[in-house]
Amino acid sequence: MFGKDNLTLRIVLSLIMTVVILISILGTSYVLMRNARSALLEEKQVKLFAFAKLLDIALVKTYDEILQDKGLLNASREEKI
Repeated sequence: MFGKDNLTLRIVLSLIMTVVILISILGTSYVLMRNARSALLEEKQVKLFAFAKLLDIALVKTYDEILQDKGLLNASREEKI
């Protein structure tokens, strides 16, 4: 009933199924991780722009006017920061 050819075919089919399932799991994991990273970066970007907008609203003068008052208009980038 169960010959050598039948057992070999069963092993081959089991290996093929294992490989196919493993590839699908790895592919799904990759896509999910990429989407999660993208969503996290997008969320951080939105928050950063919101903070920049709040800072812009809170400042009385423009950045160049503040630099001019402090005498740093022609200073290097590091000194301005």
